Amino acid sequence: MTDVPIPIKEAKTACRKRAFADRASLHGQVSPEAATAALVRQLKEMPGPSIIAGYMPIRTEISPLPALEALSREGHVVCMPQVVGPAAPLRFLQWSPEAEMVEAEFGVAIPKDAGEVVPDVLVVPLLAFDTDLYRMGYGGGFYDRTIEKLGREGRITTIGFAYDGQRIEAVPHEPTDQQLDVIVTEREIYHA
Repeated sequence: MTDVPIPIKEAKTACRKRAFADRASLHGQVSPEAATAALVRQLKEMPGPSIIAGYMPIRTEISPLPALEALSREGHVVCMPQVVGPAAPLRFLQWSPEAEMVEAEFGVAIPKDAGEVVPDVLVVPLLAFDTDLYRMGYGGGFYDRTIEKLGREGRITTIGFAYDGQRIEAVPHEPTDQQLDVIVTEREIYHA
């Protein structure tokens, strides 16, 4: 891992702090139904059978669960991420709405006794995003490492899921930060 120049670290810290506050103000005020419907449409447009990775929402993240539940009930394979180490990519465990969940790293729920799968579609949470489709996450680099790894192993489609109010002019980024393919909000679908 390379050292990040201090100005980038400071810019990311400041951006992250603002983004947490901005997202918190949107959560509960913006109805997520339009974003959920747009996410379902976007996921149904994916070519061929897909293994779709979502996430269990924490803090004030917009919830992909209604979309993932609908897709699971239609027979799509859905999975959830699991943190396996501080510098490791995420691994993914098969999930269904009926799955028994247990608390794991960072207080995130994961499916109990679930089989590991490799997704080809990744729905990711974020704090902020820009129209170049860079995302600001929590700073652990888990999704960046995962996207880079899955991209090396084959085609992965990455979809950010957010409130439109989380869009900012420019996300501070460095070479290890991965751009997304699509960002879905309640107002718009942004493409690379």
